[in-house]
Amino acid sequence: EKTAKLTHLQPGDLITKADDVEFEKKSLPEMIEMFQKAISGAKADGRDVDLMVLKQGINESPCQAEFPTDARLECLKVKYAEDEKGRGLLIKSISIDKNAFNALEAQTEKDAQQVASLTTLQIGDTVSMAGDYSLNNSDNREIGINFRKALGDAKVADRDLKL
Repeated sequence: EKTAKLTHLQPGDLITKADDVEFEKKSLPEMIEMFQKAISGAKADGRDVDLMVLKQGINESPCQAEFPTDARLECLKVKYAEDEKGRGLLIKSISIDKNAFNALEAQTEKDAQQVASLTTLQIGDTVSMAGDYSLNNSDNREIGINFRKALGDAKVADRDLKL
């Protein structure tokens, strides 16, 4: 499903924590406000929100997940509810705004074409370094952070990003 391209959350999933902020025993308005603050903070840092989630139908410990704060966020329509047991923020429904999603895919294609016209990079190439930052042996979050740091360093130095 298209939501999997944007987030791994599904209806019935329960968010227990966002960026180290616990949702247990909070009211729905409090949790939504806390979640929106986490999204704003992560967006300002150029990263996704780190979540702890109890997946629907799995009665184990929470797993880690991420919630997008970039253009993907505009594609998501999420409805929340309170968990009956007070454990956190329940995903009641999650869907895609088709117009926003189509616009995002068109922009992504346009960006890819622009990169292709400016570099020799091609789809399938592996980039192991960006500036002075390694992109090897890292999770996606760490890779994104290191890439944004390298890009920021290049902008400050007014030079091209070395890959």
